[in-house]
Amino acid sequence: MNWIRDNIVKIAVILVVLIIVIVVVSIISKRPSSGNDVETASGYQELENKIQNAAVNFINDNDKFLPETVDESTTIKIDTLIKNKYLGEIYAIDDSSYKCSGHVNVYRTSNYNDDYKVYPFLDCGRYYKTITLVDYILENEEIVTKDDGLYKLGDTYRYKGDYPNNYISLGGAEYRIISIDSNNVIKLIKTTATKSKYIWDDRYNSVEQKYVGITNYDKSRMKDNLNYILSNDDEEAGEVFFTDEEKSYFVFYDFCNGNFPPEYDEINLATECSSKVNQKIGFINPSDYYLASTDAGCNQMNKDECNNYNYMAEFDNIVLMNLTTRNTYQYLYLEGGMMYRNDANRGKRLYIAAHIGSDNIYVSGTGTQSDPYIIR
Repeated sequence: MNWIRDNIVKIAVILVVLIIVIVVVSIISKRPSSGNDVETASGYQELENKIQNAAVNFINDNDKFLPETVDESTTIKIDTLIKNKYLGEIYAIDDSSYKCSGHVNVYRTSNYNDDYKVYPFLDCGRYYKTITLVDYILENEEIVTKDDGLYKLGDTYRYKGDYPNNYISLGGAEYRIISIDSNNVIKLIKTTATKSKYIWDDRYNSVEQKYVGITNYDKSRMKDNLNYILSNDDEEAGEVFFTDEEKSYFVFYDFCNGNFPPEYDEINLATECSSKVNQKIGFINPSDYYLASTDAGCNQMNKDECNNYNYMAEFDNIVLMNLTTRNTYQYLYLEGGMMYRNDANRGKRLYIAAHIGSDNIYVSGTGTQSDPYIIR
């Protein structure tokens, strides 16, 4: 008994060490024993990065998994990446015995080259699950019927009011979310205009018999200008308006460019969308401005009430995607919430609208200007 009493501290230390060894052995026994084929990480976003990188390497070696056009997507399961030795088994960081599942969605970003984007989705049960920005917004943003916030209008969600939480940062640049449509595609507007002025067109107009331009969008200088704004990355060649990171989020999507008859003042999405053009960047429609107001008096276009309780009122001189049927040489723009016409050969600085896809993954943010949504 004297020996036990004299060595009690040593006995306690030995027991603690034995318990630790037993726990460690138990944990290891639950993991695969095939060497270093288990992915480890300090956080779930790091695991998502590993999945994304594995998918990129897999696609580079197996280009048959790349979608043929920008209108298509491909899904690759994590098990496929593991089976082909591009990725190790993935376990929950919070519980090393819980095996995670998941997949990646692959989108082609151009029909003219093999550029593509990969979105990793990780499912670790109750411990972690990748969530898209749209799902995060719809789960955390209350749908309202008055004052500032997110409204449901038909099959579209729209932000309305003076101070809705609809800020989003793309590559450090500030945007506002305008709407989320039935395909979960998000329409955005960049909060800064171009530094340069751009004309709609400057060709000779036979009807007017002078060089005032022709407002045929498909053949216009403006279409060329938008392509230039999107693609230019050389400051010596002119204004660089987008970073590569910003552009990586944009998707080809339909912009409504239907024409309005003279003196038309109805807020009518069907008229706006009577024709469409599929491209990565463009301009807003009148409804994007007018439907952002919560004033009951904003029941048609060109009413002063539409500037009330409207975050879009911070944008001034907004060139619109839609034109007028009044003539063939004038385009439409909004100034102070009122719609005006301008000759096609007279330029303006441009507020650019774009769309981002439904698979953009939520990283952080609450949508305020100081804490904008961040996606990957």
